Amino acid sequence: MKKKLGIAVLVAGALLTMSGMTAMAEEKGTAVFYMNAEDNTEVYAENSFNLGEWVEEPEAPVLEDKVFSGWYTDADCSEKFNFNDRVNEDVDIYASWKNSFVFEAEYVNLDGVPGQGYSGNTSGTGLIMKDKSDAGASNGYYVSCLYYDGAYLSFEITSDRDVEDVTMVLNLSAEFDDMIFTGDEYLAVVNGEEYNVEAELTGAYAVTEDGENTKRPFTQHVVANNISLNEGVNVIELVTNNDEHMSGATMEAKAPMVDCIYLYTSAELTWDPVLDNIK
Repeated sequence: MKKKLGIAVLVAGALLTMSGMTAMAEEKGTAVFYMNAEDNTEVYAENSFNLGEWVEEPEAPVLEDKVFSGWYTDADCSEKFNFNDRVNEDVDIYASWKNSFVFEAEYVNLDGVPGQGYSGNTSGTGLIMKDKSDAGASNGYYVSCLYYDGAYLSFEITSDRDVEDVTMVLNLSAEFDDMIFTGDEYLAVVNGEEYNVEAELTGAYAVTEDGENTKRPFTQHVVANNISLNEGVNVIELVTNNDEHMSGATMEAKAPMVDCIYLYTSAELTWDPVLDNIK
């Protein structure tokens, strides 16, 4: 009788222990996600989770003229929140944002810049083309004819501080032949540091349902993330770095048509566009 009673006590104790462990495992915590932007500091989401387990990441938030760049443990965004770590208490999590800037190619200083087109040479503002076919140039214009080795466009952009978090995106299209850039045939050079532009611009002139030709659409291509800019003036050059002749007799290298540069960063960027380029 005593043996059976002892077994019963042990079983009861085990059940109590298991019950306690289950209660602990199911104890809930709350993760509060904050928008953490200058014009929006509201709560974006609240996720409940089991203490000792993982926080579920919500869908990325959206703000006009900004780019979401991750979740952080603090409002200053000095340390990223790791969703692979177990969490044992309530937690506040903060969104990080990059500002969005666009720099139009048709507004760079083109004085003395030569170009080689399909049927002859041009220079200066003659490099600027109007997007008559609605190919998607952001301002309705783009720069072309830089079809020779060493041709370049130069953007002078001022940053309010040193940053290492810049994402660069180019909006590009092609005028004639298919173009594939995989190495150093076309470069983005930031303060002397080279970045290969990788882009595939496919298809010749498209034909519309009306039987008319139209240029290829402009498409966005990420050059790199975490590019560094210095406080003060920075020089970004887009450089033709090949001698691969294309279909035109005077076209001595392959190069894209350039609509604009998009830069995404936590810094404030400015420049002096040459608006008189467009009359």
